Amino acid sequence: MTYLSSPAAETAQGGFNTMSDVIDSLKRLERIGDENSKTVEKIIKAAEELEKTIAYQYRNSAGASINGSSILSRLAKADGKGPLDAAKSRGLDYSRILQMKYEITWAHSYSYSVQFGDGGDRVSANREAALRFARDIASGLLTLLEHDLLQRHNDEEQAMNILAHTLPAMEEPAE
Repeated sequence: MTYLSSPAAETAQGGFNTMSDVIDSLKRLERIGDENSKTVEKIIKAAEELEKTIAYQYRNSAGASINGSSILSRLAKADGKGPLDAAKSRGLDYSRILQMKYEITWAHSYSYSVQFGDGGDRVSANREAALRFARDIASGLLTLLEHDLLQRHNDEEQAMNILAHTLPAMEEPAE
């Protein structure tokens, strides 16, 4: 059997030679933990900022629901393609898009929330939620939101045109 004499080798084997080896290992562990904590704080803060931006875009749509499958179906219909082809042509992760569900709420200028639609947490609630949100962003969530907002805008413009043409007709005196 070969015996290693360096502190690093002994640490790798699970043993410590001296108390200074233990202290050095604890210091490394503390440093790594501090770095990880700062990184997690940054991830959560970034998720919170993006959450606020997304919620603001839906501020006039009380209780908006974002369903990746529904949005992808609308895109596919507009393209005259199937959902898989519509996703692929936009560089979206098809299987992940089908699982994306979000609830967006906005109550005044100080209260906003983007939550996972499966009854889950806010996207900035904790490390796991922020990481899940980041994976959805990487898989095409922002593209879906862009198309959803564009569709909502077009629907609103169409409604406005209908209402604008109806109002003058109603104001004309009856004969």
